Amino acid sequence: MRRPADDSSEADPLRAVTALPELIAALNALRERSGSPSFGEITRRIGVIRSRRGQSASGLPGRVTVYDAFRPDRRRVDVDLIADIAQALGADPRPWRDTCIALGPATGSGPTATVRTGLPEPVAVFTGRDEDLRTVLEGGPVVTIDGLAGIGKTELAVQAARALQHASAAGILFVNLHGYDAHRPAAAPGPVLGGLLRALGAPAEQVRALTTSDRAVLYRRLTRENPHIVVLDNAVDADQARPLLPDATASRAIVTSRRVLTELGATRVALTPMDASASAALLCATIGPERAAAEPDAVAELAAIVGGLPLGLVLTGALVAGRPEWSLTDHARRLRTLPQADAVDRALEASYARLDPVPQRVLRLLALHPGPNAGAADVAALAGLGEGEASAALATLAAENLILPGDGGTVRLHDLVRAFAWQRLHHEVPYSQQRVAMARLGERLRDRARDDALSGRSTPEADTTCTVGCAMWLADAGEHELAARIAASISRALDEQARSDEADALYTRVLGDAPAAARSVLLLNRSIARYNLGRYTESIADAAAVLTDANAKPVHRLNAQLTLGNVDKRTGRYGDALRHYTAALAEAAPLGDDAALASTLLSVADVHRVRGEVRLCLELGERGLEVATRCGNRFLQGAAHSNLGLLHARRGEAGPARAHIAAALEQARTDGVPDTECATLNAQGDLHRALGDWAAAEASDTAALQLARRTGNMPLVASALVGLAIARLRQGRVPEASADVAEALAVADAIGDREVRALVRMTQAALCGAVGAGGTPGDAPMRSELLAEAEQIAHALGDPYLLDLLADTRAGRGMFAPAG
Repeated sequence: MRRPADDSSEADPLRAVTALPELIAALNALRERSGSPSFGEITRRIGVIRSRRGQSASGLPGRVTVYDAFRPDRRRVDVDLIADIAQALGADPRPWRDTCIALGPATGSGPTATVRTGLPEPVAVFTGRDEDLRTVLEGGPVVTIDGLAGIGKTELAVQAARALQHASAAGILFVNLHGYDAHRPAAAPGPVLGGLLRALGAPAEQVRALTTSDRAVLYRRLTRENPHIVVLDNAVDADQARPLLPDATASRAIVTSRRVLTELGATRVALTPMDASASAALLCATIGPERAAAEPDAVAELAAIVGGLPLGLVLTGALVAGRPEWSLTDHARRLRTLPQADAVDRALEASYARLDPVPQRVLRLLALHPGPNAGAADVAALAGLGEGEASAALATLAAENLILPGDGGTVRLHDLVRAFAWQRLHHEVPYSQQRVAMARLGERLRDRARDDALSGRSTPEADTTCTVGCAMWLADAGEHELAARIAASISRALDEQARSDEADALYTRVLGDAPAAARSVLLLNRSIARYNLGRYTESIADAAAVLTDANAKPVHRLNAQLTLGNVDKRTGRYGDALRHYTAALAEAAPLGDDAALASTLLSVADVHRVRGEVRLCLELGERGLEVATRCGNRFLQGAAHSNLGLLHARRGEAGPARAHIAAALEQARTDGVPDTECATLNAQGDLHRALGDWAAAEASDTAALQLARRTGNMPLVASALVGLAIARLRQGRVPEASADVAEALAVADAIGDREVRALVRMTQAALCGAVGAGGTPGDAPMRSELLAEAEQIAHALGDPYLLDLLADTRAGRGMFAPAG
């Protein structure tokens, strides 16, 4: 016998539900208490329930869909389906529906927050916060603003940051951390630091290689060298905000949160509801002083109804201004007679009720939009409107103060308005229609990302965030084929923006149910993301799976071989790297893709350089340069010139080395490619060392080190430090050389660069016994030990260049000769 719907043993688990995993656990418990009917039986019962409601057979779920609803790893749920499952299991569906809606759209991991280099548009009227604003402006390097939702924390932070910027000419960084956003999870510090570093000019490929702690170190250095005002909006707690604080000696931070963040040791501003006088002043400024003066008692009553919350006051003012034929007393009476709710909800209900159907639909569907901002074209796709109709609906919502201006003509929702829209969405729009709306948006986002890739345009980070979020939503909703196509389309932007963590999460989620034809490209993209994250074993597994996939296209096999070669080269398995690169060449030749061919040729050439096979290296490097020039790819031309310059420099061939180095530097500086410029400066240092010009070598290495530090490229930092140590050692500046080599060793160990570690050990061996280094003849055992380790590394890597340098070091000649 089924338990009655109000049985306390059924109700208790729901009352305790505060997150999606708990809801799924409660659903499984309900099934168990109902006798554990099969998923097929539950599906049959749902069919009966829906047919009684007059729904067509096309709206019935499949058995697999029902099974998926019970999976503990779900990130999103079909509210209608959960309610029908509960009813099929003998429970009252209403509390289950209400619980789903209360939880919001997602509780799993989602896209990172988007970093802006400007501030949101300020509100038209800002009043009643003069003392709070003064406290922020006169506070310490970190100021926290806390208070309840809708009280005006973000607007105070924006006003203060704008005033600070005008006074100091500092840059601006603004990021919503989504700490209390029901629409997405709180942003993790690592990805947010990546966005902050990119906004500060650090190249994406270098940000990608840094750990969260390394990113924090570079972030503080950059905000020390380039002062910024950083607004960290909507932080969930101090642990989220602390790694994102800039350098306190040069920059300032303003952190907003609903929690008190005493752990940050900052100047605190605790916002409270506005008093009666300030509330009335804000309403007067919104509705007009003459109208307010005519009914002062009604103004006071309106302010009291919305509880002194700025958001509620602004919404109420817009409601009043939109109906001039109503007296203020009429408006107060209407708000007072709405169903009991909090102050902001009352104002929102009143504003929503007076909208026409199209703006109402747009507001509801905006709750689904996964990006930080939405443009008219996105809204048109979501709502199934023409772009002109969407723009008109957005203008209406703006006039009612239900949306806020975003970047570049876009709009955004306040968190409380989004939560209200989410409630209306799930009360008024069936899940099946939500899927249709998100599918329309997904098709648009896919087309936009594909067009960006084909044209070579950079995709804005906010667009990437939106596209990732849409693909995840559609995957969770069962739209697997479309989700796979969207995920594949955004791979280039994720790679360029160093969002490898997000890429890995996206491809993992979409791969779970992806069609067979789409799996190879998703596996390839995940393999590249995992390579960028340093997860080499997993990267190899994914790339190998591409090579065995019968549906893989030749271009996918080509890039899988390149990825395998890159892993092998980075880990010192040069023979295996050469094998994979050679296979990639075989795949590239018939494709007619000159950029892929040039990139592959340069990769093969670099392996031959490390193996000491100079003739092959020169031949392949020149071929790579020729192909890169033919297809007009300046990035690859610069890389080819840099590699060839390094090879000629290490052979002491000054003429060709100088020519290639000059060409590489010109292209890197013209096109703004700091990594190529830095690597070429290292090559220039090698040339000067080969020629014995130690002062010139020091100048090149110093420039390379400064650039590598600025971009956060730790391998190039290590290489530049070794070059600098050698140059200073040969000029007799032993203490400086010792400091350089100690730092180089720390960096090499941190990033696992064995070639640099071998060079460090040789430099340290040369320092043993040098005047000023504290060396004595008794250092001979230490010198032998250092050279033995360097030799072991050189043999393990199979690197003739290192072995030649090792022989010079043992003989006390060449660049590793001790200072005289």
